[in-house]
Amino acid sequence: MTFLPGARTHPLLYEEFCDALARAGFTVVGLHGQGHGKSPRVRRPLTLGALVTNARDAVGWARREVSDRVVACGSSQGGVLAMAVATVEPQLTAVVAHNILDPRLPDSLLVTPVPGTPAAGLPRAAGRAPDGRPGRPGVAGPVRRLPGDGPGHPRSGDRRLLLDRPLRDGSIRCPVLVVAGRGDPLSPLGYTRQVFDEIVAPAKELLVVETDVHLLFVEALEATLPPLLQRLRALTAPVSRPTSPAPGA
Repeated sequence: MTFLPGARTHPLLYEEFCDALARAGFTVVGLHGQGHGKSPRVRRPLTLGALVTNARDAVGWARREVSDRVVACGSSQGGVLAMAVATVEPQLTAVVAHNILDPRLPDSLLVTPVPGTPAAGLPRAAGRAPDGRPGRPGVAGPVRRLPGDGPGHPRSGDRRLLLDRPLRDGSIRCPVLVVAGRGDPLSPLGYTRQVFDEIVAPAKELLVVETDVHLLFVEALEATLPPLLQRLRALTAPVSRPTSPAPGA
């Protein structure tokens, strides 16, 4: 399980969630993305491209060092990143995304840290605050104008995964489990259903948790964990292959 935390957070905030996954038999690799958690601070802008690259690198490391069966699991911003990674990593066993985004949908303006003020999310998500100053990193919202990494970066095009590879083009080759809170104040359930309907994948399911908080894996763990573990076990169960009959049988 490669876990991708939310904006301005880190895996240690989700310690109880990650510990519960470990007790259930999963090896958990938590990512401290660029500018997050224990990652070194560097003098360059925090970009969507860098975060997608971090997520892909973490998935690749987990596959090489831990197991060839890797689930990408993300919360909030991490859910958006997990879906982006799923479009270009065909060997994923599954993807679990709390919070999903398709910037081509007009209602993406509703995904904002200030419920009831959708317009405020657009300029900040575009890298500028309403008064013209640089916006805060990691604010959910449309990403059409988010800056990417500079020329020469090994994967400078990662920032365009949400735009050039929409969730409906068949790039996702693994099952998708989307987790949502019925009363999520940051990502309305109606919008999540719109994005979910756009997803094209071998299998997909929307798990709705009866809660009115956003950080489901932190603030609503008791309600979220049991149904999530049930579905994770089904998604990661080894596929049994029929054996050939013995000679003369």
